[in-house]
Amino acid sequence: MKILFFSSKLYDKESFEKCNQNYNFGIEYTSSQLNEQSVILATGYDAICTFVNDHLNENAARQGEAKPRWSSPQKGCLSAPLRDCA
Repeated sequence: MKILFFSSKLYDKESFEKCNQNYNFGIEYTSSQLNEQSVILATGYDAICTFVNDHLNENAARQGEAKPRWSSPQKGCLSAPLRDCA
């Protein structure tokens, strides 16, 4: 599964890469915030991960409707048990 993380910071990458060692998802990171213009960056990805400062409004969501799954860290972005990320 290929996942694009929007609005990524170095500390996000470090923590999610540690967690991903158990899952081996194809994760890529961008510092770009998700919005109506940047949603195009998600083309070719199976899922995206957004953070609180991203702009996941109705227009951005409509443009990304073809994406099979959109998730956020609050809902367990990697669907990983927290114990796996410690």
